Amino acid sequence: MKIVALALVVFAVSAQEEVELKWGLARETAADYTVSDLSKGKPVPVKDRAFVIFASDLNEDGTNNLVINSYKDLPWAVLLQLPKAKIKVGGRWTVEQEFFADARLVMTTMHGFKPVFVRGLFIFRKIEKVNDVDCARFDGTFELCEAKVDEKTGKHTAGRVNGKLTTMAHFSLKETILVRGAFAYAQAQGQEFSGIKQGEEPKSVKLSTAEQVDVKKELVKVDAFASKDAVAAAIKRGVEWLKRQQEKDGSFVDKGGSFARDFPAGTTALAVMALLHSGVKADDPQLRLALQNLYRAPFKKTYDVAASLMAVETKHLPLENLDDIASLTEKAAREAIQKAMTAEDKAFVKKAGDWLLSTQTKDGTWGYPEQSESYDHSNTQYALLGLKSASRCGFSVPASVWKKIVAHWTDSQRTVTPKRALKVTFLSDAEAGVDTSTKAEEELTQGPWGYFVKVPPGADPAMVTDRGYGSMTCAGLTSLIIAESELFRTKDLDDKTRASIDKAKKQGLVWIQENYTVRSNPPSAGFWSVFHYYFLYSLERVGVLYGIKKIGEHDWYHEGALVLLREQREDGAWSSAAELPIVDTAFALLFLKRATLKVVTKTAVADK
Repeated sequence: MKIVALALVVFAVSAQEEVELKWGLARETAADYTVSDLSKGKPVPVKDRAFVIFASDLNEDGTNNLVINSYKDLPWAVLLQLPKAKIKVGGRWTVEQEFFADARLVMTTMHGFKPVFVRGLFIFRKIEKVNDVDCARFDGTFELCEAKVDEKTGKHTAGRVNGKLTTMAHFSLKETILVRGAFAYAQAQGQEFSGIKQGEEPKSVKLSTAEQVDVKKELVKVDAFASKDAVAAAIKRGVEWLKRQQEKDGSFVDKGGSFARDFPAGTTALAVMALLHSGVKADDPQLRLALQNLYRAPFKKTYDVAASLMAVETKHLPLENLDDIASLTEKAAREAIQKAMTAEDKAFVKKAGDWLLSTQTKDGTWGYPEQSESYDHSNTQYALLGLKSASRCGFSVPASVWKKIVAHWTDSQRTVTPKRALKVTFLSDAEAGVDTSTKAEEELTQGPWGYFVKVPPGADPAMVTDRGYGSMTCAGLTSLIIAESELFRTKDLDDKTRASIDKAKKQGLVWIQENYTVRSNPPSAGFWSVFHYYFLYSLERVGVLYGIKKIGEHDWYHEGALVLLREQREDGAWSSAAELPIVDTAFALLFLKRATLKVVTKTAVADK
């Protein structure tokens, strides 16, 4: 429908009449906005800035469940709130809301912004037309306060004031859609991670952002927006940008992100995978040069070696068309890959596979080999992805390796309450990555995974609050189903092991369901903003491997694709916090392409 059509309805609301507002976005619909800079008084359109509201972001009580990634987005969570009852012009209501507290429970306290309270009030100022639509205008004035913590109760309360925030929202009277919204910070202090080195705490910054959003005339049907043509066009632009970034020696190097520079082969391998999946042929001169660069790279880091194995596998996948991988079975992929492998490929896979096996710990994990006591779930996940690729290339991985992996991931899962029923829609029971025979209303403990295998030596346990987050929970889900598929293939999967895997997988999916977002790496708020696209690629793997259509009410692929198509820069790249454009562009392309190859864990599927 067209928002402008709302102007056909005539409202005659006097100052004495009460207005009742309820969110009006239809299910599976989104409102798409243009963003303008207001810092100089007049709105100036902002390039490479997107703002989209999904119907599923809005709660029945008039609040929203936006996952806030930064101080730049915080005002929109404040602004998008409705009075809880009928209200007259001149009416007001107060708001007090805490932000960023959850992020400090993730990994370490230094990786999240300090909690901040926003408190203030809204005033129903008037009824006026905006873009020919009758709207209720609500003005808000708020204080940003430090969060004080009561040492006895642990309760957070508002403390010292760190600045002001003003908002203005125009909601359409008929359907209660945000037609225009605006905000401005004044004399406010915040935090950011952009431009810092890994391991550093956020730096204090002056908040001077002022923005306006205006809804576009056409609302978006989520599952129709990311059409095949729109996705193909975005992929083409991303490929063209990525190819321009290649160095003379064939490598791809992210020069802005300090941690990306530490993994030159991994960055190159991700770029190669993205280009291959996006339609660039393996005999393309640039890809041949990149692959030769990978074959010459020393074996020092888990990420580099594992991602290089994934690139070699991708090189030989039969991908003639952009959507070929969706119908490609694991059996067909193995046969095609092993048939096409050259002597050079085989030698590299053997050497890389042996190196990964030699660096696995007795607990089944991986980390940084140069730091013998450093194990983590991010390195571990990529080692598993690399070994799965090596296996498809013909490398033999002992069943004991996969069994240790299963034991570790099931033992290291965190537990979170309250319990929740799993509300995931699968493409079919046959494709579902979990046992769907149990009762749908069964309530399960939420089961995320964190980054650390154990608290690092010498670390302050009070600072290491590693309770789990989005990309690592996806890592656990991915690792379990990959290990399960390999044990199933070699007939080493017993009923007890399968049952323990299934329980852990369901608990992980429940956590993803309860913390769902495609805007950031949940619970976000700080350092995690740098890893937005890393999370999206992690979510893509889970979505494909588990045969998921919807997580709760969310169509994960189409919502993610909508955000990516809106966040793509004019030059064709993607970038979180301007740190990792090559890696982020590769992750975005792999998500849009749905590049993950399905695995087999069930006889019914294997027999097809």
